[in-house]
Amino acid sequence: MQTTASREFFLTFGKSIARFRKQANLTQAQLAQRMGLKQQLIAAYEKGTRRIPLSHLKPLAQSLSVDIEDLLDIERRNGKRGPTPIFLKKMEQIQKLPPQKQKFVLDFLDTIVQGQ
Repeated sequence: MQTTASREFFLTFGKSIARFRKQANLTQAQLAQRMGLKQQLIAAYEKGTRRIPLSHLKPLAQSLSVDIEDLLDIERRNGKRGPTPIFLKKMEQIQKLPPQKQKFVLDFLDTIVQGQ
């Protein structure tokens, strides 16, 4: 029998999964494929109707490019938090661009930052 607190946790956790999945521009089917699961199971996790096994937490976080702490909405206590996974991913993509395009992106960012 599930307690109210347990139900609330899995509803909130499911919303967190959906939010990070959408931020990563993934469909439920794509996330399921990355994890070797069925899309219906991801949908059930997001709705909070199925409990996710502990063995799925690490692969889920890795598939979404987030830390488990972020996925579980656990506040870190050990110092300053770094850039978000999405920001880091974008930085990696920029590094792969030709030098001319990298310069364009950096000039654009300089313009935005200086305009604050």
